[in-house]
Amino acid sequence: MALCDALAAQQQERDTRHAALSRAALARFADAPTRANLELLVHSSFAIPPAQLRNSIITLAVRGKLVAQDATDDSAEALLREIAVEKRKGVEGEIAVSPSPVEEDERPFPLPPSWKWARLGDIASIKHGFAFSSENFTSEAAPFVLTTPGNFHEKGGFRYRGPKTKYYRGAVDPDFIFKPGDLIIPMTEQAAGLLGSPAFIPDDGTTYIHNQRLGKLNFFSDFTLPGFFFWFFNCTFFRNELSRTCTGMKVRHTSPKRILNVPVPMCSLAEQRRIVAKVDELTALVDQLEAQLAAARAKGEKLLEAAVAQCVMGFDPAQPSEPASPAATPDARKADGFLPGMSAHYRESDLVRRRARVAAFLVHEFKTDSHFHRTKLEKLNHLLEYHCGVELRRKPIRDERGPNDFRALLEAERFAAGAAQGWFTVHDNPDGYGYDYRPGPRLAAAANEQRRAFGDKLPDVQRLVNLLRDKPTKECEIIATLYAAWNDLLLAGQRPGDDAIVREARENWHPSKKKIPLTSWRAGLDWMRTNQIIPRGTGRPVIPR
Repeated sequence: MALCDALAAQQQERDTRHAALSRAALARFADAPTRANLELLVHSSFAIPPAQLRNSIITLAVRGKLVAQDATDDSAEALLREIAVEKRKGVEGEIAVSPSPVEEDERPFPLPPSWKWARLGDIASIKHGFAFSSENFTSEAAPFVLTTPGNFHEKGGFRYRGPKTKYYRGAVDPDFIFKPGDLIIPMTEQAAGLLGSPAFIPDDGTTYIHNQRLGKLNFFSDFTLPGFFFWFFNCTFFRNELSRTCTGMKVRHTSPKRILNVPVPMCSLAEQRRIVAKVDELTALVDQLEAQLAAARAKGEKLLEAAVAQCVMGFDPAQPSEPASPAATPDARKADGFLPGMSAHYRESDLVRRRARVAAFLVHEFKTDSHFHRTKLEKLNHLLEYHCGVELRRKPIRDERGPNDFRALLEAERFAAGAAQGWFTVHDNPDGYGYDYRPGPRLAAAANEQRRAFGDKLPDVQRLVNLLRDKPTKECEIIATLYAAWNDLLLAGQRPGDDAIVREARENWHPSKKKIPLTSWRAGLDWMRTNQIIPRGTGRPVIPR
């Protein structure tokens, strides 16, 4: 007990020092928002959440503290005069206001001398959407895609909706067809954090239409950069202002006039460009470092598991209890991509039995899922192994339907169907596509045995199962392929962005993948991020076909 008390005291002291170091590191970044200081902040010693870093970057940007001031830039005063000339020309169909000056007590923070407070209504108008007839809504592909509040990420950005996409098959006034690059915001909060969240209409070949309760920003002059206001709409001050002035309790609403009345910090066009470039650079770096840190933590957890196993059970991952085959030696395991802490070796029959028992668990869990066939089972196998750490020692290849070790799957199916097991059998799908599984008399017992065998991995396994239950096979295929492609890029030492991940899965995986629409890939990636199904660069790469 004395040792425990000493460890607790050390932990408390370490937490206190962490907090002090974190405050100091944030202050250092505020004074000098450089790439090096940002990398220092992401170091595990400070434990500062990435969301807090992104918010700090945006806060510095809108306060004029992120990039150096340039004395040769025009003043914001001169810029606003130019914009006022353009504003007087007016644009039909848009809601514009003539706002009052921003009073001293309305200014939330001081600005650099060359900057100036204005109101959003001084520089832009907001166009309402159209109430399209629901009779023309359809879930089947049609010429137009209906843009809704569901198309926004809480932290800003356009969200692809995949199978939840709403299409419109009626006639549309050209005035309500978005152009790529249009900046839009939702004026109804269908989910927490969405009110005022900005997004740009993507240039992906899709025709998006302007639905009601969405506002489209139209700037009076080219002296304003939409990207600068995208980041301003993501700052804490702007979101708080909309929350303060909105109406409704359960579902909150705002209006163009309320939005246009919000004070905005203005600077020269040249400085707006420098700010946008810097914010884009630093937020991308936060994303990369966050992924790298997650991978390092995951490897650390595996090492800790191995150390605990050795201390508690006397198990040494590097010293197998039986004569090791060449594939079971430490060097061979390293080449296979398995982490320390995984079992040193399996007899082949034990490995097949384990795979079959995991399959039995899945057949039992998904017995009421109409989408559950052989393809979906194999995608689940891949995610269980690579994401949840369930050791199956598969050797997946880049197959038409995603990561696939067909040989291992067939061996597991034959074992499960054996008379000695009676777990499940394989049959042709009545629809003529693929193969179905029929429960055997001892399926439940095998599933319960495997449930116990998962040990501390069971919560992660059950969470994955619940997320994918009743999800269509094609979506599971997309998710597993994205996961495998992303993981391969991490194993190759890359720090891929969304475009690189989608390109690897869609263009570099298998020729058939190009037939899947780009929107479906992006929707799958959004789903993975939302549900934290994020690879960590573990295991072996998926073998090219």
